Amino acid sequence: MASPRLSDRTLELLQLQAGLGIGIEHHESLSRLSPAFLEARVQKFLEMAQPAVLSAAKPKLELPGTEDIQNINLKAYEMPPIHGGGHGHSHTHDGSICTGDHGHSHSHDHGHGHSHSHDTHDHGHSHGGEPCEGHDDNEDQEDDDDIDDDDVDDEGSGDDEMVNINPALQMLKHYMSSLTQGIKSAWAQRPLFEGAPRRSIWVLREATRGGKPSTVNLGHDLVLTIGGASTIPSKEGPVPVILLHYAPESPQARKGLWGDTMSMSLPREILHLIEILLNSNTKKCPAFKAVEGVQMGSTAAGFKPSFFVPVSEEHPSKDKIGNLNITKEVIGTLVSCSVCGLLGPDLKCAKCKKKVYCSAACQKKDWKEHKAVCA
Repeated sequence: MASPRLSDRTLELLQLQAGLGIGIEHHESLSRLSPAFLEARVQKFLEMAQPAVLSAAKPKLELPGTEDIQNINLKAYEMPPIHGGGHGHSHTHDGSICTGDHGHSHSHDHGHGHSHSHDTHDHGHSHGGEPCEGHDDNEDQEDDDDIDDDDVDDEGSGDDEMVNINPALQMLKHYMSSLTQGIKSAWAQRPLFEGAPRRSIWVLREATRGGKPSTVNLGHDLVLTIGGASTIPSKEGPVPVILLHYAPESPQARKGLWGDTMSMSLPREILHLIEILLNSNTKKCPAFKAVEGVQMGSTAAGFKPSFFVPVSEEHPSKDKIGNLNITKEVIGTLVSCSVCGLLGPDLKCAKCKKKVYCSAACQKKDWKEHKAVCA
């Protein structure tokens, strides 16, 4: 039987899950899975990869107060040496995990009411090695032949043991390490002039190939405005938290932001993991007041509060990952969304308990029509 045709969004999410070690069975219904359902699977994995204080048992964080990033020890974010020396990081390109050279660059835009940009330098690195909001699917692409249950190497792991950080988490930790180091470095620079905002605006973009934009960009580019730092308690001591507001990159999101902008290019899959991580942490992030002199994102422009914490050195146990596997049995428990028709969890309208949705996005899209008959 031929493999099902998958939308770009669904294919990317399935590949992310294969890279994280979430098992996926070949099944003709894969093409009908809701992206919101698949993204929730990745979100649960990323929640497990963060410190235990961010578990489902504590849905909301309590931050003691926002501090200057310079006062917070960010060593926990640093990428540790990889066995065998060198930087043994796997990188993702075009939806598949591979090894090879990959560079990311930082540029500074000096804002004087508007931005003037100039390139600075490239940092070339050689490395080997509940529902969320839905997204519109793009056009179908080639049949998927790359999804396998054994895409991730569990070498050295016992049945019940935590195994070493896997390649996808390794990549995420590496890029978060680079980003947080850049944030701390930029934060330490003096403002352009007295009263100017700190250099706290970052734009994360999909890496270009050969200087040209990617042929497929699924809209994961992000604008971050850094608000400061805080700490949260854990068994190992205080965990550093970087507080931020974020929004999808767009002219609307950039409107009203003023000051220096730092830019970083990332593989598409890492951008997507960061996007899912930020969406997940938004649900647990209380409102916070930024450090004085910081340029914040406007909520009117779609910015949401969130935070970064270090990614764990160990990735979840096989049993925990196994609970996220997508099998025929799991697919069999899903229901068709009354809006998009895709398969998702049995989420009903909280008021009438009748209309079924795969995500909050589909419910919002349907509300104008449904509220007339909802009872």
